[in-house]
Amino acid sequence: MMADPARTAVLDCHLWCLPPNKEHRQQLCEEGLGLLCDAELERYRNISNPNAASRFLLGRCLLRHGLAQHLGVAPEELSFSISTHGKPVLQHPDAEGLCFNLAHSREEAVVAIARCDRLGVDLEPQSRGAAALRIATHMFPHAERRLISSHSRGAEYAALTHWVIKESVAKAIGCGVGDALTSVCIECRGPELDWLLPPPAGHVNSWTLMAGLFRQHHVLALALQAHNRWHEKAIQIHSHVLGTDENSSILFSPITKTRNTTTY
Repeated sequence: MMADPARTAVLDCHLWCLPPNKEHRQQLCEEGLGLLCDAELERYRNISNPNAASRFLLGRCLLRHGLAQHLGVAPEELSFSISTHGKPVLQHPDAEGLCFNLAHSREEAVVAIARCDRLGVDLEPQSRGAAALRIATHMFPHAERRLISSHSRGAEYAALTHWVIKESVAKAIGCGVGDALTSVCIECRGPELDWLLPPPAGHVNSWTLMAGLFRQHHVLALALQAHNRWHEKAIQIHSHVLGTDENSSILFSPITKTRNTTTY
């Protein structure tokens, strides 16, 4: 019997990351000014903090280069509008069904791109584990607080993992992270991740969530939703380092993910 293509298809998710070298990043900043549209240039010039301005510019470089590679066009040819939630919307004939999301964390930035219904990515340094635990203690649902407190030695990492997953779901559906603190309730036990409450949008089976280490010093989470097209939840992560030949295979290592999800 032939396999059902709808059940065996793999969803490709591309992660675009910054090069680690500071000089290379500065070069990207200089080149990136020529990629921005007038609205982006105005926003960039209105950022008074030099570090924040650099982060904005590098994020736009990642976004434009990643989408351009995906669509086979030049980065400067892309145009965007802004949704009611403040998210950029790509204006392109092949943009239908193409989701993308950008995450910043201090010196790092990641853009996720996939053809699905909703997509969110979040990135936090491991050093924020203590802060995440304090927030979890006061604001997470009771079931999550109980699970996190059971990790006597790894409570900070567990809280941070819950936080980045909540943030990635919030970004995918376009709500504030404050709402997601209570509406996104999950259980992380070892390599398996489950919903403790129904998701704030869609059915449990339409979502794939995963979290793990990014460049060893950050925790990254991905939230992908796809209806009726992705039954086996097989996902292939393709990592790209902008402008370099860096070995990308170790950039993101999923440690926990929803059940019945296969990653490549």
